[in-house]
Amino acid sequence: MRIDYISKVSLSSPFQATWKDISNIDHFWFKWRFLVLLSKLENFLGTNLALRALDIGGSQGILAQQIENTTNWTVDIADIDIDALHKVKNAKGKILFYDISDEDPIFLKSYDIVFLFDVIEHLGKTQCFISSALKHLKSGGMICINVPALQCLYSKYDRAVGHLRRYDKKTLIGEFENSDVEILGIYYWGLLLVPFLLIRKLMCFFRKSNHDIVNFGFSQSNAFLLYFINIFFKLESKFRCAFPVGSSLLLIAKKV
Repeated sequence: MRIDYISKVSLSSPFQATWKDISNIDHFWFKWRFLVLLSKLENFLGTNLALRALDIGGSQGILAQQIENTTNWTVDIADIDIDALHKVKNAKGKILFYDISDEDPIFLKSYDIVFLFDVIEHLGKTQCFISSALKHLKSGGMICINVPALQCLYSKYDRAVGHLRRYDKKTLIGEFENSDVEILGIYYWGLLLVPFLLIRKLMCFFRKSNHDIVNFGFSQSNAFLLYFINIFFKLESKFRCAFPVGSSLLLIAKKV
């Protein structure tokens, strides 16, 4: 796939290589995350509309591929991880080596929807980054942010993959304190994953190398655990009620 180089300076990847190596569109977590996104977005946007989206920090394009396989949207992928961008497959949109903080005029006010999925928890300073992301939206456009939830679940796994924090509703909404947005919805998901993350926190405590921690914490090699996780995934997907807590948190907002 062709990569358009918008930003001139190459920056180091914020992700562990192991995480990228074991990530794929068939991983249960990516399926779960996307199903939650679709179930919430259907209240605000039609999937049959020909919308233009920007997936910031889109890595190897898993979310973009899921969206383009399911909707009539075209998704541009922006990332500063060149190795991940080379892994993008079957993209209809543009593949951009682009630091959005550069705020290239070509892309400003160009998108109907922007995704920041599992990105801002890696950043020390988030306000300017989110401000830059919002500048890429058209007036009335929507931004969707997904983050890991519940600081009590923070573990050696989070540190190994570069997470600086986990969020709750208050802290995630606080990221938009000085932004001109209307919060449309904020949702916990992965309630039934919480016990597994507590177990992971305990088990990772005894592991030393980041490679071992990431591989243990995200791989699908344990067939016994995967069997139960898939059952929980299907069970939770049948409920449309709001969960009081969860392993992740999704926010949907509109630029005003």
